[in-house]
Amino acid sequence: MFAPLLRRYSEKKRLVILLRESAFALLILVAFLFGGHYLLDAMSLSNASLTVAGGIILLIIAMRMIFPSKDKDDGQDTEELFIVPIATPLIAGPSALAWVMMIGTQGESYSTSPFAIVLIAWVISTTVLMLGFAFSRYIGKRGLLALERLMGMLLTVMAIQMLLSGIAQFYLIHLVPA
Repeated sequence: MFAPLLRRYSEKKRLVILLRESAFALLILVAFLFGGHYLLDAMSLSNASLTVAGGIILLIIAMRMIFPSKDKDDGQDTEELFIVPIATPLIAGPSALAWVMMIGTQGESYSTSPFAIVLIAWVISTTVLMLGFAFSRYIGKRGLLALERLMGMLLTVMAIQMLLSGIAQFYLIHLVPA
C-alpha cells in the first residue's frame, strides 16, 4: 500500500517521508495509549465513530488506488503526504488506536509494559515498511501497478469491514437495550 502512495518521490525522499510518518504514527499511538480514552470521552466520541471514520478514509484511498485519475503527475512533488494517509489511518489506524487504548487501560495484566509493546510493534512495522521499497524495485513498474490495484481491492474490503464493525459497535452500544 505504501509503495504506490510514495512512487512519485525519489528514493531518498521516500525514506524521509516514511520515517517521518512512522514517527508521527508512534506519537499518535503513544498519545492514545496514555490518553486516548480521555480524549474520546471529552469529545463525546465512541470507538464506533473512530472506526467508521477510519473506514471511510480508507475507502477513499482504496478507490483512488483502484481507479487512479488520468491526470497523474509524473514525478512532480506537488504536494507532499503529511500525516494522512500514511501515519494515520494506514499505520496508526482505528484498529491500532483501539488496541493501544485497550492495553493502556489493562496494562497491569501484561508482563511487559504497554509502552514497550507499542514500541516493539512500531520498530517491526517500520522495518518491514522500509524493506518494502527494496521489494518494489524488483517487481518493476508494471508489477507495482498491478500490486497497487490488488492492494486497493484488499484495502476496499478492509474499509468495508471497518465500516460494518463501527456500525455494529454503534448498534450494540446505542440501540440494543441492556
